[in-house]
Amino acid sequence: MNQPTKRRLAGLDVYQIGNEPKAPYVILFHGYGANAFDLMPLSQALLSNCKVNWLFPDGCIDVDLGYGMMGKAWFQIDVVALQEAMMRGEYRDLSQGLPDGFERARELGQNMLAELNIPMGQIVLGGFSQGSMLATALALQAAKPAAGLVILSGTLIDESNLRKIAKRREGMPFFQSHGSSDPLLPHAAAQKLHQILSDAGLAGEWHGFQGGHEIPQNVLLQLNAFLERVAG
Repeated sequence: MNQPTKRRLAGLDVYQIGNEPKAPYVILFHGYGANAFDLMPLSQALLSNCKVNWLFPDGCIDVDLGYGMMGKAWFQIDVVALQEAMMRGEYRDLSQGLPDGFERARELGQNMLAELNIPMGQIVLGGFSQGSMLATALALQAAKPAAGLVILSGTLIDESNLRKIAKRREGMPFFQSHGSSDPLLPHAAAQKLHQILSDAGLAGEWHGFQGGHEIPQNVLLQLNAFLERVAG
């Protein structure tokens, strides 16, 4: 894998692979407890025949994973409540508001994009899990539409506001994948998110798969085709 270059944008550590002045950017936000390096292998697995710049921002908060291990996140989650829900075979409903700390993460993301100073039409925003929630908010609330949006194992948050702002992004392509046995974020909520975005006029692809909270190989193949179309 090509060695990333570390940048500092709007107070965030951001790692860049590729330095093509006229090429599009793919910006991927990692999930809870991971870090900027978690999704970095995708830069080798995807768009191998295209000139593209990859950006991998590091989460804005530190999280204690236990056993002396630390990770990064974009906003906190109630781990105890999540574990209790999983033990009951249930899911936490996140659709009725914004998680604590989400607004700060969104502001940092917006400032990062402003400081990057690349036209939104040359940027694909995406992420995994809570990173995809942040990417979705940034794509829907930007002044101009992004080249595309990638939602990997994400979920529906702040439903009432999302329904309003999604209408401003008619025609914007998006890619969404979700495992039917995801133990953390419900498949049904992901499908509802997809339906809301599609009803608002966004051009979406749904890729469900048999599996959990992950990005399987067949999804990578489909994602590669999507990225070649919107950023290749």
